[in-house]
Amino acid sequence: MFLDWASDGPTNFHSLTELERQTGIRDPRLDRVQLNTYEDWIYRVFGRIRAQINNSYMALGFISWTELEAFCRLTQVKLCPREVDLIMKMDQVYVNEINLRLHKD
Repeated sequence: MFLDWASDGPTNFHSLTELERQTGIRDPRLDRVQLNTYEDWIYRVFGRIRAQINNSYMALGFISWTELEAFCRLTQVKLCPREVDLIMKMDQVYVNEINLRLHKD
């Protein structure tokens, strides 16, 4: 079994990478994720921004324009408008999925 980016999406991938970061145990599915180089790069940028926000706040919130701008300025990552839009959409999916899971009960 492997994680397919198109069907499993960023939420499973992020959950498994976060679990690995916290426990040191790597899920074997992470070794078989199907991403191309660009998808991998944009997801890593999203993950770096999201990790900083998750570490900074008690509540889960969306990435703000100010946080995205500060990340780009401090890391010297240059994003085109399409990439900014993609990161913001990925964040909406991520936050909405987490909120659904938290309020499932």
